[in-house]
Amino acid sequence: MIYDEASQRDALDRQLDAFRVAAAKLFALRPQIRSVIELLTATWWKQLERLTLHYAERDEFAAWHARRDELGVPWLAVQQAYSDPTNALGWELAFGPSGACEATLRGFTPHATFAELGKMAKQVPFVPTLVASEYYAPATGDLETERSSNP
Repeated sequence: MIYDEASQRDALDRQLDAFRVAAAKLFALRPQIRSVIELLTATWWKQLERLTLHYAERDEFAAWHARRDELGVPWLAVQQAYSDPTNALGWELAFGPSGACEATLRGFTPHATFAELGKMAKQVPFVPTLVASEYYAPATGDLETERSSNP
């Protein structure tokens, strides 16, 4: 499920009732920090294995990484979202237990370059592990390219 605005709270509440019944383990939204904090009290929150956030601002990665423990989810993924030339997701950084950090590509966009991934990765205190997705299969050369973009 993806929600764009906190003003959709009524629709969100109805969907969350259905979500609770389904016992889903994954949840994705385009939030403001305040709206995510409000969800922490939901009865279904503790069942989440992964929370995915879609953002247009690159500087949000460090802020969300710092709040992963507060959110109480095993995995917190933050995805770069673009609207030019079309709506598309780019790179994702996912933060997990014991300081794990994974990077993968979640969509096709000309903005999702290794240089962009390097800028995102500079915000967190470790080098992410590149992982495959339906849009991306890491190659040996990718790791060197990402590291040279993130000295």
